[in-house]
Amino acid sequence: MKLIKFDIQNFRNITNDNEINFKNYSVLVGRNNEGKTTVLMALRLAMDTLKLHSLLKPKRVMCAEKTGGFNLVN
Repeated sequence: MKLIKFDIQNFRNITNDNEINFKNYSVLVGRNNEGKTTVLMALRLAMDTLKLHSLLKPKRVMCAEKTGGFNLVN
């Protein structure tokens, strides 16, 4: 999975919709108290939530039947 764009709104001190576009290498640059750490915290929260969701989501398994076909089993 490759992250190419990230939107932040109403998280800590970021109130307006802020879109961040990522390239192969990206650098956060800014003065003190401009929100660099907040951006990283929001990104970490989003990634942790996606990871947790993928762990809790029921897995689908392919099972072979005697007839030679395949069925999806939850």
